[in-house]
This record gives sequence, structure tokens and C-alpha cells, in this order.
Amino acid sequence: MSLLSPTHLFFLLAIYSSQSLLPCVECSKLCPHKCICYEHADLVDCRDCGFEHVPRGLPHGTWLLELGRNNLSVIGTQAFTGLWSLRVLVLTNNQIEEIQPQAFFSLSFLEKLDLSWNKLKTLPVDFSSSLPALKELRLEHNNLHYLSGYSLEFLDNMEKLDLSYNKLVSVGPGVFRGLSRLRQLYLHNNKLTVVQQGSLDMLPGLEVLQLSNNNISQIDTDALAPLYSLAVLDLEGNNLHNLKFKTFISLHTTATHIQLSGLQKYFNFISDIFLHVRN
Repeated sequence: MSLLSPTHLFFLLAIYSSQSLLPCVECSKLCPHKCICYEHADLVDCRDCGFEHVPRGLPHGTWLLELGRNNLSVIGTQAFTGLWSLRVLVLTNNQIEEIQPQAFFSLSFLEKLDLSWNKLKTLPVDFSSSLPALKELRLEHNNLHYLSGYSLEFLDNMEKLDLSYNKLVSVGPGVFRGLSRLRQLYLHNNKLTVVQQGSLDMLPGLEVLQLSNNNISQIDTDALAPLYSLAVLDLEGNNLHNLKFKTFISLHTTATHIQLSGLQKYFNFISDIFLHVRN
């Protein structure tokens, strides 16, 4: 699913005057063929156009660019050059297998990036170097099996990261080290086997950690200790048969809701348990 459904897109357009809902006629020469550019709204809709490459001739003042449901396979170097005003970029439901170095060059003010439902296996080392303002990144439903320790390091303003429904086997220490403002992390439906100590370091503001439906059989004793703000931890659908209760005692939160369906026999609970660890 894209960041903005047709309903949401219409609602966003409705914020502007009724005149701005009309496609730009006089400035149509500035709009790529097959796309719809909305006058005064700075929104460009290029969905379902059959594009194999990012179209050229996009208005420099574009605020939202919708490129979902095309045939893009590669996002080339500096593919969005000149789009300094872009805040939302939707690339969902393409065939994207590769993002080349400096692909997002000039997108210094981009806040939301949707790359879901593609075929990415990895991210370039410099993936985040041109995205300092990014707040939401959607990468669910790809083929990611590995994350470099450098790919996400410049996402200082990131609040929501969705990596669910990929093929990640492990997340090593330092992968999330640049995400100091992250509040929601979704890693469910991957192939993770262990939550390593150090893999969740430097995430002091994390409130939601979704780890359900993996193959996790081990959580290192202090792996959760750095999560001072954790409110929800979902571990359903894993293989945690020998989980140490000490692992949860290391949480320094006021209250953390831990979902552990499937582990009732170990904890002698039928449903979720609530931990209240007070300093």
C-alpha cells in the first residue's frame, strides 16, 4: 500500500482551493506526459503510467510525487535532481531491485518515502546521506536480507521505520545507531533468529517494537535495556521456549506491554502480560 491512497490523496487536494483541484492547463508543458499536475497544489500524480524510469520534466516546486504502480526497476543516480521542495515520494508497487548511489540527491527536505511492495534485496551504503529530514520510511514487502551498518546512519529525524515482510535473518549492532528519534520500528514477518545485544542501542525514544512472526529463539539478556521509552513489545509467533525473565527486568520503562501469545506455558499466562518496572 502507498503512503497516500486515492482517498487520502483527494482529501489532501481538498485542503487547497477548488481551483487547485483542476489539472494545470496553461503550464501543462511543465508536466511529464501521462502525469497529472495539479495547479497551485504542487502535487504530481504519475500512477499507472507504465514508466520504466523516473520521468523527466517534473515541476521543480513539486511537494508530493506519486509514482506507484509503474514498472520502475532501478532508481538511478540523481534521479530526482532539482526537486528541492519534495516532501512526499511514493514509489510503492513497482519492480525496484536496485537503488544506485546518490539516487535521492537534492531531496534534503523529504519527510516521507514509500518503497513498499518492491524487490529490493539490499540498500546502498549511502542510502540516507541525502535524506536528513526523513520522518517515515516504508520498506515492507521487499526482499531485504541484509542491512548495512551505514545505510540508515543519517536518518536523525526518523520516527517510523517499517521493515516488515522481508527476509532479514539478523540485525547487527549499530544498524539503527543514527535513528535517535525513532518511535516505531516494525520488523515482524522476517526471518530473525536472535535479538543481539547492541542491535537496539541508541534508540532512547522507541515506543513500539514489533518482532512477531520471526524465528527468534534467543534474546540476549541486555538487548532490550537501552529502550527507555518502550511501550509495546510484540514477540508473538516466535520460538522463545527458554526465554529468561531477567531479559524483561532489564527494561527501565515505567510500563511496557509485552505481547507473548504462544509462550503461555512458560509464563503460565493465557494472554498478554504487563510488566511495570519502576526505578
